[in-house]
Amino acid sequence: MQLKDINHIILTLSPLYSTSELPILTPSSFAKNYLYYLISAKSVHVQFPFYLECHPFDGYIMLYTTEGEGILTYLGEHYALTPNTIVFIDCHQAFRLDLEKCSFWHFDLLFINGSSIAAYFNTYHLNSYCLCHLTPLSNIPPIIHKLLQSTSSNLNENDFIISKLITDLLTELMLAKDADIYHTTNLPKYLLQIKSLFDDHYNEHFNLDYLAQEYHVSKYKIIRDFSTYLHDSPIHYLIEKRIAAAKRLLLETDDPIYEIASKVGIDNINHFTNLFKKSTHLTPNNYRKIGQLEVTEYLDD
Repeated sequence: MQLKDINHIILTLSPLYSTSELPILTPSSFAKNYLYYLISAKSVHVQFPFYLECHPFDGYIMLYTTEGEGILTYLGEHYALTPNTIVFIDCHQAFRLDLEKCSFWHFDLLFINGSSIAAYFNTYHLNSYCLCHLTPLSNIPPIIHKLLQSTSSNLNENDFIISKLITDLLTELMLAKDADIYHTTNLPKYLLQIKSLFDDHYNEHFNLDYLAQEYHVSKYKIIRDFSTYLHDSPIHYLIEKRIAAAKRLLLETDDPIYEIASKVGIDNINHFTNLFKKSTHLTPNNYRKIGQLEVTEYLDD
């Protein structure tokens, strides 16, 4: 397989973002032979329609989502990239990024490489692990921020600073993976039941007092455990389930907005509109209008 240079690997549909905006760095020969180094780094803000395809090349990517949601297709699997998640991708394999219909996505993209980075990657991907959920106190976002800032300097002595930051990032990612797996595999039974309840009955009305009584735990424990194991609050998790269902109904039916709001469990139309706009940056009407005009053309492209 012939690997390509970074300047020839990315194909993008989005009119709001082009590969020319990627800053291509020039690490020294010493850095390429002995250190971890940064090929490129960018904080990316895109809106629908957007996709990005990456053909095989010699390097690795870390992608950290800050807002919105995208879909990663990698090694035949699909991953939902939601806020405070990070993926570590071997670019010797092709992959694709897609934006959720009519929504937005903000993410930090790092192209990295180094003489022993494959060892970290292979350890990270044991048992097909790919998507890591970070805790609110993770050290990873500040390290990524420093790496993004480092692109403003091309001094050779900066190579050592970048190498240290990437080493710190790889170390923190290994620790975050272990914590994520522990939380996922040790999810309390009652919390799994509440999650399933929200997933299957999001249109019904729940409150913390009812859940506390039903599952014999305090509402404060529910909030704490949701944050620890599912990296979200119970209320926000339920709202996002309702918004996701509303998106499908807006695109797949002609039902009035107030009926869709009621069907997903939100009886107040103004409250529904505010929640929808906060989640998607679009009103329900605009979401439906843009979807009807563009989604079919985009998917057939």
